[in-house]
Amino acid sequence: MPSQKRIFGDVGEEIAVSYLTGKGYKIVERNFLRPYGELDIVASKKGSIIFFEVKTRIEQEGSAFLPEQSVNRKKGHRLRKTSQIYLLEHQYRIDQPWQIDILAITLDKITKKARIRHIPNAVMGVEYR
Repeated sequence: MPSQKRIFGDVGEEIAVSYLTGKGYKIVERNFLRPYGELDIVASKKGSIIFFEVKTRIEQEGSAFLPEQSVNRKKGHRLRKTSQIYLLEHQYRIDQPWQIDILAITLDKITKKARIRHIPNAVMGVEYR
């Protein structure tokens, strides 16, 4: 049985998929999991591969903490490594354009609406080796 955290994360990912398909992204894969990390959503658009880290939080009055702030340096390193492994395992060309974006989703419990912030190239310093 999935944990409450997993169920909550799945809700955020469903919102993210709906948002991305509405913006013209093609969803290639979800929940690519390896021992060293997970990619929530792998998508493509205009010849590029985009790896999405989805962070979902419930809006809390007075809280200045944003969902994307939980992607720290260590998490960024794992995302880069997992993205590179994905590209290798799927035999993409060495010059394949790719990036790592964050989708920060804030849920309002009262209105039952979601606010989505798309942060492109949120994890920098990517190299393909």
